[in-house]
Amino acid sequence: METRANYIIVGLVAILAVLAFAGVIIFAANKAGKKDVKQYKVYFESVSGLSAGNAVQFNGVRVGTVKEITLSEQDQSRVKVVLEIDSKLQMRQGWEATQEIQGITGQSVINISGRSTSGPPLQPKPGEDMPEIPSGKSTIEQLANQAPDLIDAANRFLEDARKMVSDENAKNFSQILESTSRLTASLAKH
Repeated sequence: METRANYIIVGLVAILAVLAFAGVIIFAANKAGKKDVKQYKVYFESVSGLSAGNAVQFNGVRVGTVKEITLSEQDQSRVKVVLEIDSKLQMRQGWEATQEIQGITGQSVINISGRSTSGPPLQPKPGEDMPEIPSGKSTIEQLANQAPDLIDAANRFLEDARKMVSDENAKNFSQILESTSRLTASLAKH
């Protein structure tokens, strides 16, 4: 009976050791997988193609993820996007967030850019729970805003080109070629 009791004790100790080892591994994996992040909010007019889990980049380097997308409580024509950003990146005043399309897949990312790293850190406004990053216009929005000016410039160019190839100018150009031909023929004789 005594040997049987020893086997049970050894078995229980082995099971407890395996469970303790598994617990340490799970704890270490959770600790290693969790980054220290800070939450920020940004408001956009539209977030088509953006979803929770998409990347947040700072000057092209991934620094976080999109945590949540909801309509703004104050102005439902705007969309509130909550970002989780690595706390090692100290967000500064003067920086802005834009929604950009990445690669040929068309997946949206939030790109944060800032010219100066010397500005004061972003802080929540009084009575708010997280700092707000101002939104900027994406490259596509900037092109769309400039499209009417580009179309006007193209139309002016085409109109000028039409004037250059008018019947009167074509006649004048033919006369210049004729005169040049006569001059060179005359010079060749002498």
